[in-house]
Amino acid sequence: MTEQHSVHAAHLATESVHAAHGILEEVVRHRVEVVTAISLSVAALLTSWSAYQAAIWDGVESAQFTRAEFLRTEAATLTTRAGQLEGFDIFLFSQWLDAYATRNEPLQTFYQARFRGEFAPVFKAWVATQPLKNPTAPSSPFVMPQYKLAATAQSEAKERQAEEAFGRGEEARRHSNGFIQITVVLASAMFFGGIVQVFKMRHVRFFLMAVSLLTCLWGLIRVVALPIQ
Repeated sequence: MTEQHSVHAAHLATESVHAAHGILEEVVRHRVEVVTAISLSVAALLTSWSAYQAAIWDGVESAQFTRAEFLRTEAATLTTRAGQLEGFDIFLFSQWLDAYATRNEPLQTFYQARFRGEFAPVFKAWVATQPLKNPTAPSSPFVMPQYKLAATAQSEAKERQAEEAFGRGEEARRHSNGFIQITVVLASAMFFGGIVQVFKMRHVRFFLMAVSLLTCLWGLIRVVALPIQ
């Protein structure tokens, strides 16, 4: 009777151990499923958000590069215009010199009256240096610091704006690439999280869950760190 009682008690103890083990397994499985579901949900949301931001930054990149190209075209046009104006100034000044050399005052007056508004005051400043008597006088009005073409200044300003726009385009490209990188990494997080249930071994499921969770956490940190548009 005592021996049967001992066997029965041992059997009950074994059943209790199996039951407790089963409950523990069920609790662990449930928690793994909950954590994995959270990881997959967050990864899916972050993937959508990152793809959206990458698309927006792509648009910004395209717009800034287009603006940079447009500004460079304008700068080139202004540079050409400045060259034409300078050529016109040189031509009239040369004609004035010929008239001066021949002491043809009416012709001097004729050409001088046709000097452009930007060139006329520079010419007067050059004449005031008495270039025929003063050996240190500038050789021509075109080497004087006052001789500045507005078209040249505008061209330089456009070129600077183009460089700034190009820089913003490069920055937008980096941000877009960053968000694309996040979508790729989060895809791996969803992959590892999705195959957790395939494996029955606890340590394998824990490993896959941890990889998915850590990858998702990395994606979240990166999303927070990158600027949004």
